[in-house]
Amino acid sequence: MAVWNWNDGKCLEFKMDTRYRHTYIKSHQTCYLDYRLLFCCGQYAHIVVLHATSLAVLFTLASNSQPDWISSFVVVTHPNQRSKFLFMMLL
Repeated sequence: MAVWNWNDGKCLEFKMDTRYRHTYIKSHQTCYLDYRLLFCCGQYAHIVVLHATSLAVLFTLASNSQPDWISSFVVVTHPNQRSKFLFMMLL
């Protein structure tokens, strides 16, 4: 994955993590964080949540009982409430 400068098109950061091969990435901005989150799923058995500008893995969402349960997801939050809850509907 790479972070690019929108103005001049230069690559600011590049990270190669052989543990993950992402096939779906959803960007999300919460009202209680000053940075965006990247929710990623792919050819691995959990959802990986990355810091959007540093590409650091913040945490993972996993299932012990159904390890192959994720192929896609939708991130839903309430627009008018400052909630620290994040609801994910798995498709």
